Amino acid sequence: MTNLRTTTDSKLKDAVVEELSWVPDVDSTKIGVAVSDGTVTLLGEVTSYSEKVRAAKAVMRVHGVRAVAQEITVKSPWTLTDADIAAKAQSALAASGNVPETVHVVVDNRVLTLSGETRWQFQRLAAEHAVEHLRGVHGVRNTTTIKTGPAPADMANRIHAAFLRSADLDSKAINLTTDAEGTVTLRGFVHSAAEHRTAAHACWAAPGVTAVHDELVVRL
Repeated sequence: MTNLRTTTDSKLKDAVVEELSWVPDVDSTKIGVAVSDGTVTLLGEVTSYSEKVRAAKAVMRVHGVRAVAQEITVKSPWTLTDADIAAKAQSALAASGNVPETVHVVVDNRVLTLSGETRWQFQRLAAEHAVEHLRGVHGVRNTTTIKTGPAPADMANRIHAAFLRSADLDSKAINLTTDAEGTVTLRGFVHSAAEHRTAAHACWAAPGVTAVHDELVVRL
């Protein structure tokens, strides 16, 4: 008799493969997919780091996906040196209106490391987005930290209100706690990887948040 989990994983794999083939800027023919207990592992080779990122985002949209393991390698057709990439990365950061001057970049073997401080999570993400599409980049590590003022006393209430406003969240299944340093801890469960991501984004949008400890479990 066929195991139910095996059947579910097989159907999920088919859905992931179909979603990847649906994305026009991802070459799905170069990407392999393995699924185990709802965790999707992506394998293969792509020509840019941004394509690797797009593939993972596409998979996270598929219902039933609990987590994504990225084992895709980047094999760039461009022969750019680290110095070339660093210069382009610095220009891209400077050109972005959402990236403060306190963010810096170092390139080692075509992997970019971002460092420095920002006041908001969206600025950290903007720095990643500014450089991840550059030619020759094989990876991006974001080590920037968030430095803000004292956390508002009603921060937890603000985040909970944001949960209630969201049509994509079952707020009754999520518990959150905050501390004076601006750390938010999420516990409970969500119904999809997309809902998981929505909950984290809602927390990061609150003034005073410096870290999010995400202990949510995807329960289908």
